[in-house]
Amino acid sequence: MIYNNIDEIFNALATTRRHIYEQVEDLSDEQAKARQTPECWSIAEIIEHLSMSEARILVLISNLLGQEAAVAATAGSSSSAISIQMMTDRATERFTAPAFLQPTGNPPLTTSLAKLRESRAALLGLRSRIEATDYSHVTFPHPVFGPLNLYQWLAAAEFHECKHLDQIQTLRQGESKK
Repeated sequence: MIYNNIDEIFNALATTRRHIYEQVEDLSDEQAKARQTPECWSIAEIIEHLSMSEARILVLISNLLGQEAAVAATAGSSSSAISIQMMTDRATERFTAPAFLQPTGNPPLTTSLAKLRESRAALLGLRSRIEATDYSHVTFPHPVFGPLNLYQWLAAAEFHECKHLDQIQTLRQGESKK
């Protein structure tokens, strides 16, 4: 997957998040916490995981933005295409979340959704800083994909949500067959 600019990433983030909300906001706590199999996360657990993941990515991006002194001041953001091909090439692989991103299953769905809204608002609040300087050479290693620059981390957040949106949709389809 290649994004031509930051605007495309933020549009994709907004679209994916909207679809997630559409899939889960009408669920009761019982429906949200139901597991189809013992090893499969519930929808509530997926949303909890997404809220924890985005909070961590928000901290990471804030830290990368803090390195702007190390970045040669440029007018405007990166004009290069932003590729996450290394991720999309492995889209069918199943990854295990690290322990600190494993859902506990404790918070109600509404709490995790509120955290998602808060972290997204905070991320959107950073957009002008993200667009003001070229961060294409400011990287931090991803545990699976290696060094990603700030823009790739944003795109990775969207890719991650897409994968979990697919899981949620699959769970909802299984729910409707009951």
